[in-house]
Amino acid sequence: MWSPDNLRTKGALAVFHQALEAGPSVWPLHAMTINSTTNAETLVFPGFVPRPRQFLGDRQFQGARDFTYTVTNNEYELSMIVDRKHWEDDQTGLINARFQEMGETWREYKDSLFATLLTNGNVSGNNGWDGVVFHGGSRTIGGSGTIDNDITENIVDTAAATTAEAQASAGLAWRTFSLFNDDQGRPFNAQAVTNMRVICPPGHTGGFYGAMNATLTGGGDSNVFTPTILKGVDSLAHLTTTTEVYFSALGSVRKPFIYQERSALEVVVLGDAENVALHNGVMALTRQRFILTYGEPRRSIYDIYT
Repeated sequence: MWSPDNLRTKGALAVFHQALEAGPSVWPLHAMTINSTTNAETLVFPGFVPRPRQFLGDRQFQGARDFTYTVTNNEYELSMIVDRKHWEDDQTGLINARFQEMGETWREYKDSLFATLLTNGNVSGNNGWDGVVFHGGSRTIGGSGTIDNDITENIVDTAAATTAEAQASAGLAWRTFSLFNDDQGRPFNAQAVTNMRVICPPGHTGGFYGAMNATLTGGGDSNVFTPTILKGVDSLAHLTTTTEVYFSALGSVRKPFIYQERSALEVVVLGDAENVALHNGVMALTRQRFILTYGEPRRSIYDIYT
């Protein structure tokens, strides 16, 4: 006789959430999380306060530039039905493993969205909050001067940077970040570059880890600089090209990307006797509303290898 107890619904939900939370994700390290209360949020990116000046009589009240950016949430779902007889006959625990894989799929999916966000960052129409393509060479924000966060380097094997090439890449990114100014024309990233991370395809991971740990043959340390400026290597298998790496300056409040969440991930397992009889199986329904999008362009650098 059919019984809802056969479904082990609580166990299925448990393994789903364990899988969702257990594995590493790249995107949370590079994104500012914003809680959303409506379908679209108008975000304000405040400009910086003007320079102090010598007090010469009356005060001079000055305004700051503010930029607004409307971000609309997307809706995502993943639905699955497991045939009733598979639940009845499962002797190996593979049914619960299916729910574990469902949790892993959700976690990986957000990283895949993040990879798409990165690779599209230099494509026309994929703009930051200032209305300019996110990774580009010609933006100006107030009195910042030209902000070029789209750089190029020549390496021997574009699919696998050497330790020396990775060191050079990290050094160029750090210097580029350090020269970005705020809208008042002042250095912008002094605090942010104290925590710089690289996002790269798996083929470049060894080179960047090597760059963080290389020592000079014959004694001494040839690599004081790179471990000081490069705080982490994030390998992202979802990146579809081997010729691009991305650097994020994360040591300050403003982050290069935004994760805006309208609703938390909803997981419903319909395993009651009526639903099982009607559909001849157990239905798992998941849904969430959120968006991963572009944040502060001066905190992200796109480095293309040629």
